[in-house]
Amino acid sequence: MPVDTLPGTFPAIGSPAGNRLDATVAAIMCVAGGLVMLAVTGLVPHHGLMAGAGGASVLVGIWAWCTPASAPVWARQAYTVVAVAVTVVATAAAELSTELRLGPAVLLCPILVIACLRRARHALPQLAWGTVAYSGYLFTTVPPAAAVTGVLAVGLSLTMVSTMAILLRGSLDRVVQGWQHQAERDPLTGLLNRRGLRRELADGPSAPTGAATLLDLDHFKLVNDVHGHHEGDDTLIWFAELLTRFLQHGDRCARLGGEEFIVVRPGATADATVTWAEQVRAAVAAESGRRRAPITVSAGVSYGPLDDLTQLLDRADRALYRAKSAGRNRVERATPGDAAQPTPTVCRPGSITTTTRSSPRE
Repeated sequence: MPVDTLPGTFPAIGSPAGNRLDATVAAIMCVAGGLVMLAVTGLVPHHGLMAGAGGASVLVGIWAWCTPASAPVWARQAYTVVAVAVTVVATAAAELSTELRLGPAVLLCPILVIACLRRARHALPQLAWGTVAYSGYLFTTVPPAAAVTGVLAVGLSLTMVSTMAILLRGSLDRVVQGWQHQAERDPLTGLLNRRGLRRELADGPSAPTGAATLLDLDHFKLVNDVHGHHEGDDTLIWFAELLTRFLQHGDRCARLGGEEFIVVRPGATADATVTWAEQVRAAVAAESGRRRAPITVSAGVSYGPLDDLTQLLDRADRALYRAKSAGRNRVERATPGDAAQPTPTVCRPGSITTTTRSSPRE
């Protein structure tokens, strides 16, 4: 399931989890309200109107519950339009039976839910529709002067409360997005971290297969030891910027930790990705010569189904190890035999895969 936001916060508006929450709240409100209407049907004079509104409300709740999270926004707008109309009918039945003006209070609940769970551009039309629907009822049941006063009162109260809810939800979203960015980005390079990469891939790659490239800076420890950690950090930032220049549409790039990076390329072929990785390697070798601490990079490329990311990365890791063992500053492609080898059980720091080798990875 996609990770739409941080644990303990509302899901992002428009995300699958956000859409599911929208439908669930609508379903609970409609079904609960419909059952209450049906329960009081025998207690009000306009029992036919109340019973019809109650039954319709239950059906709208079922409709909302059955709407898939992947449905377009107009599908949620549709059941909301009907739900607002049903709410107005139920309000009319209650008002005609009790002589109480309940419209603003009753309409406030669904409008608040809409304002909190949907984007402003989708909530505002529903606000207008609710005002128009209740206005139609007023103009058919009370004198025009009273109806105009009621419309102004209802429109003003709903607009003020809805606007406040939209502004508060927008502020909350901005705070959550800031937290999410911090949680899913490497603070040094600005690239995705492992959590961010998992979320990006969980959102659904554009193709079922693709290529993964693991890149590891050669002898990076010497940069820190000889030139200091400040130069090491500058080198990592420089390499991340260079790597970003080579990214194509749909590529996902992350820093796994230390001096190791990964690029997942949905839909890319193994041959094309080897060529791409070789271009990155050559650029690093050429451009780093002008730096205080020149450096090279080794890479391992694998290809396969993206839904088996662990196996894909493990094969890329074995190819990367061969590149290191063969002298570094080179690109190796995973072979069929890589998948048959048993996976080591000792964790190598900073990597998604849990592999380690007997010889150094520097």
